[in-house]
Amino acid sequence: MIPFAIFPKDLTKPCALHHDIAGWTLTSHAGTHPSNGAAAQVFDLPDDTPEGNGASLTIPGQTPYHGVLYVRLLPTGPGLLVDVYPDEGDSVGSAFAPVSIEGDHFVADGRRWIWRMTTGFCDYKVFLEGGDLRSLLQQNQDCGARGRRVFLNIVNITDFNPDAYGQSFYDRLPEYLALNAEYDQYVELDVLPDTGYRGWSLGKCQDFWARVNDSLDRAPWNHFRSLTNEFDHGGNLVGSPNDYARPVYPLVSQGSAVSDAPPPRPGWGFREFHCAKDFPKVYLFEDELFNGLGVNTDGGRWGDPKPIVYTEGRRFKEDDPITDKKLARTYAYESLALGEGLTLHTDDGKYSRLLGPRQASCVKTAMTILGAA
Repeated sequence: MIPFAIFPKDLTKPCALHHDIAGWTLTSHAGTHPSNGAAAQVFDLPDDTPEGNGASLTIPGQTPYHGVLYVRLLPTGPGLLVDVYPDEGDSVGSAFAPVSIEGDHFVADGRRWIWRMTTGFCDYKVFLEGGDLRSLLQQNQDCGARGRRVFLNIVNITDFNPDAYGQSFYDRLPEYLALNAEYDQYVELDVLPDTGYRGWSLGKCQDFWARVNDSLDRAPWNHFRSLTNEFDHGGNLVGSPNDYARPVYPLVSQGSAVSDAPPPRPGWGFREFHCAKDFPKVYLFEDELFNGLGVNTDGGRWGDPKPIVYTEGRRFKEDDPITDKKLARTYAYESLALGEGLTLHTDDGKYSRLLGPRQASCVKTAMTILGAA
């Protein structure tokens, strides 16, 4: 038998899985995800289940899902890549589609996939210390966002030192990602911000990068890996981006540069761009286009085209009249015109707090536009 774990909202109620070709219908039982031990409903798939055929998933109280059932090809085990989605707000965790990269854009479930995330820098700290991460994820989902940008080492915002948590820092990464999956949330993990401020050596940073990647290789697929935040900002990355080995995992970036500067070149799977020009130039970040295409403004090529996302800009605040819905709309449309979407950066998200009403309204405005693309 091959275990297939899903995460319905009510983990106590059995679900049904019907295979279109084999003809069988299975009933799930309470269990755990085989890669991380998270509580789940589990189907025991027959060993001879064919690869890549249609199947229907029925969860009590929800519209049935239909999609393609993969048994051995997905990086974290069996998964149903759905082609009929439920009403907004429903969540089945592992039944939302993995993302891949095709040329200069992302793809999921055969469709172009647009990045629409928010800041949640301290989320993993909240999780490790038993805080209320579920409320943050629920608000993100309610605002139409599909993910969070999270830091794995922090000095300036708060003291989040991985060494203080021992081996559990690494061991609990799969569990943390599985929790995000319950809310259909992807996570971008920025692994090496603030390491210069912490005084880590290059060797320690390289070892930390390797250990995080080892843990993530056993984790759910709903994540992106980013080497660092603003590699050329003093206090962040120790050494240069090219001092670190590229992992096999495809959804990986060498990180971002300081605002309005080119990201690391040539980049890995995708690239990140930051913009924080002063008003009124906050509405302009056309350089993102050139950095995604891999060309200079004179047309000279320096790299292959890759997906590029706008992962940080002017921080939206409750009391800043510039960071309003108009700016949120502009950011969203420009991120679609010049790249593959954005992470809306917020003041409350910086500290992993629930968004105030102004920030939440701006996030929902941007995510609605991105969600319709």
